[in-house]
Amino acid sequence: MKKYFATYEDKELHNKLKSKLQSYREYLHTSGMFRVLEKSYRTYYGSPIINEDSGLVNVQINHYANLIRHVNTMVTSTRPAFECRAVNSDSESQSQALLGNGLLDYYLRESKLEELMKSAAELSLVLKEGWIFLDWDPKKGENYAVNLEGSPIKTGDISSEVFSMLEVARDVHNHANQDWFIITKRVNKFDLIASFPHLSDDILKCSLQNERYSVNLDKQQNIYANKEDSDLIEVHTFLHSKTPACPNGKYTMFVDSTILLDGDLPYEKPHLYKISSSKKYQSAFGSSIADDLLPVQDLIDSTISIIATNQSQYGVQNITARRGSNINIQDMGPLQLIEYTDVPPAPLNLVQTPPEIFNFSNMLTQIAETLSGVSNITRGQAPASLSGAAMALVASQSLQFSSGLQSSYNSLLEQVGSGIFSLLKEFAVAPRIAMIAGKSKRSYVKEFSKDSIQKISNVVVDSANPLTKTTAGRVEIANTLLQTGLIKNAENYLQVISTGTLEPLTESSTSQNVLIRRENEWLTEGQIPQAIMTDNHETHILEHAAVLNSPESRENPKVVEAVLSHIQTHSFLTQLLKQTPAPVPAPTQVVNPELMQQPQEELPQPAQPPL
Repeated sequence: MKKYFATYEDKELHNKLKSKLQSYREYLHTSGMFRVLEKSYRTYYGSPIINEDSGLVNVQINHYANLIRHVNTMVTSTRPAFECRAVNSDSESQSQALLGNGLLDYYLRESKLEELMKSAAELSLVLKEGWIFLDWDPKKGENYAVNLEGSPIKTGDISSEVFSMLEVARDVHNHANQDWFIITKRVNKFDLIASFPHLSDDILKCSLQNERYSVNLDKQQNIYANKEDSDLIEVHTFLHSKTPACPNGKYTMFVDSTILLDGDLPYEKPHLYKISSSKKYQSAFGSSIADDLLPVQDLIDSTISIIATNQSQYGVQNITARRGSNINIQDMGPLQLIEYTDVPPAPLNLVQTPPEIFNFSNMLTQIAETLSGVSNITRGQAPASLSGAAMALVASQSLQFSSGLQSSYNSLLEQVGSGIFSLLKEFAVAPRIAMIAGKSKRSYVKEFSKDSIQKISNVVVDSANPLTKTTAGRVEIANTLLQTGLIKNAENYLQVISTGTLEPLTESSTSQNVLIRRENEWLTEGQIPQAIMTDNHETHILEHAAVLNSPESRENPKVVEAVLSHIQTHSFLTQLLKQTPAPVPAPTQVVNPELMQQPQEELPQPAQPPL
């Protein structure tokens, strides 16, 4: 009976996986897709050197790379707002969600995850797809224990890598959900031997020369790999989801000659996430605007090369003289001498290039901008006739054109964020410390473990208004907020302009809402929280009164007494604040010492909630 390929073991599994990998690479080459990716790679990273071949000047004016970088910058320059979602609305879950927001910032910043995701977005434009792979590395982190042999045990941590579509093999016939992947990366064989010393002989046999189909787009590196004895080899990781055909999933590492590691998938699902601006219909692959820009870039290069060749060949002026004029041609430098006897040669202006060629070149540039959705304003060529609001509108429309990539990038951020917490909740057994940056540029050290984040369900990303992702749009928003009085200091103004986020303006209300929710939980248990002068008393009174909106609370005298007592304290502080004018600080203010000795009215102290 024929078995499913992922259920084989040992040598048979190794042969099956090598066959799947070779079939994928063969498809890329025979279908012509590899040549398209190679051309896109060569054009994007084109050489600035001007080549002359038989008098023809070949030069590349790389609008292709410039437009792609602009699209990538528009999409990834401003980080969308992350928000960890809790399993319910109790204060402990909400507190864990706030901790989760800080941890996300920590991993994106310290683990360079955000840079990897930007690289994945760039790959999705140049090479149709970009991939992020998250894994748990038990060899990372700090030492927290020792084993029976006396070797240190690490806390472990998340590892992350970025891959292109060339390095992520899959079933090319599956147009829907993919069940398995084979990830390929190049590592030093001696580093691999250090991790698998018992397989050193098999690892030493491996080399890049043994690979039938290359997935390296750099031809020079391919030539080096074939000629030199490189220490780099390809290591493949096979990931299979938990499906009816493979209930426990599969996690297998192998090289050309042997399997290094084989077992069940240690996660609920493979943490491998794709970004692509759009998906090609009835295909297992994505697509990119680069497919439309490549032929336009070829025409631009051809047109510019014609102009450059004409200027190069005929740009040097000639001098005419009657034969026998005794002119020394060596004294003329690079100029050419044309001698005549009777009639001087007629004027022939070979250096003049037809205006149609220049017009065609400009038209091609406009076509490329139209196809990419990147306007000349976005590229820094703003006409003087447009106002700031008009330029902001045009810039935002350019970003809306890239909404497909923007949506895919937001989805990548959500999946990577949720994957981080999935790995931490499963493997972060030992307590660990993270340096978490606060919203007001504060940083504090926070110890956490998997129990600290168990109530975080997932991560969502709120798409920002396109206006907030352009400089002109952020300036317009900041000026509007300044006029309405919502911005009260220069720091907040600069924060809105630089990031487009309104979090600094809402930080106070957000923290107050979390506090009110915690106090309402204490009140439902009959405990009286403490009210202080800095509370927003009117908001507290309205929100605390909601506790008595349920029949169960009203039938509990202890709850009613706690709520009314706490509201009464807020009311008292409200009246006191209205009667006492706020002090006006001044550098020359003098305080009368006798006033400081007068007895102050003592406020009632409500009972403290349990810690």
